[in-house]
Amino acid sequence: MEQLIQHFRNLGFSKIEAECIIVLTENGPSNGYEIAKKIGASRSNVYAALQRLYENRFVTKVVGESTTYIVQDIQSIIKQIEEEQKKSLLYIERNMPKPRNETPDFFSLEGDSQLIARFRKEMDKAQEIVLDLWQEEVELFREDLLVAESKRKHVVLFCVGETDIPLKHVFLHGREEEWALRNGRKLSGIFDRKLVILGTRGDHIRTKAVVSEHPSMVALLMNHAFHDLVLHEIRRDLGVELENRYGRNFINVYRTYFDHTSENE
Repeated sequence: MEQLIQHFRNLGFSKIEAECIIVLTENGPSNGYEIAKKIGASRSNVYAALQRLYENRFVTKVVGESTTYIVQDIQSIIKQIEEEQKKSLLYIERNMPKPRNETPDFFSLEGDSQLIARFRKEMDKAQEIVLDLWQEEVELFREDLLVAESKRKHVVLFCVGETDIPLKHVFLHGREEEWALRNGRKLSGIFDRKLVILGTRGDHIRTKAVVSEHPSMVALLMNHAFHDLVLHEIRRDLGVELENRYGRNFINVYRTYFDHTSENE
C-alpha cells in the first residue's frame, strides 16, 4: 500500500487523495464518512481531498441523502494523467524563455595541470588527433600518444625539434631556441576536427590555452596542418634547391611581405 501511495504522490497526488482513490477502487461507491473511517483521517480532510479529485475529474459524485463518490477506472485515470502531462510538457517546451548565456565559442585554461588534463581527456575521446608540439611536450604526452595509436586512432604529430617517438605519422620542424625563450613553446591539438586547443608553455611563462569548437578556428588549424604536410613533402623532394632559392625556412619569402625596414630606408 505505501509503495502504491508513493507512486501516486510522484504523479502529483497528495497522500490522502491517493488513499481515497485506492479505497474507492477497493470498496466501490462510498461517502466521505466511510472513506474517512477506512483510512483513519478526519472527515474534513477527506471531503477536501474528494472535492479536489472531483474538480480534476478523477471521481464523480451522486448527491442524495449523503453524497456518494465513484472513482474512475484506473485506465481512464492513467490516460487523463498522460494527456495532462503531455500538454504541460509541450507548453513548457514552447514557452520557456531562451537562455541568456549561450555556451561560449572560446574559453581559456590556465596552469599546467588544467592544460595537460584537457589534452589527455580529448586524446582519450577522439578518433582523429592532430598535434603540433615541441619535443618537450611530445615527451610529456608520449605514453598517451602511443596508447592512442595502439587503439587504432589516427594520430598525426608535428614536432618542433627531434623526437624518436614511434608513431606512424611524425613530421619534424626545425628548431630555433630563441623562439621558446621569447614567446614560449606553442602547442596545439585538433580533435576529430570538432574541437581545438591552442596554448603556450615554457619555463619562464605561465601556461595558458584557449579551447574552442568554433568551426572557423577548427578550419584555421586544419589548414595550417595541411600546409605543413605539403611543405614537408616539397622539402623532402627539393630541400637544398628550396633553401638556396628562398632561404632557410623560407625567410626570403617572409621578408618580401612582412619586413618593411628596407622600404623605410
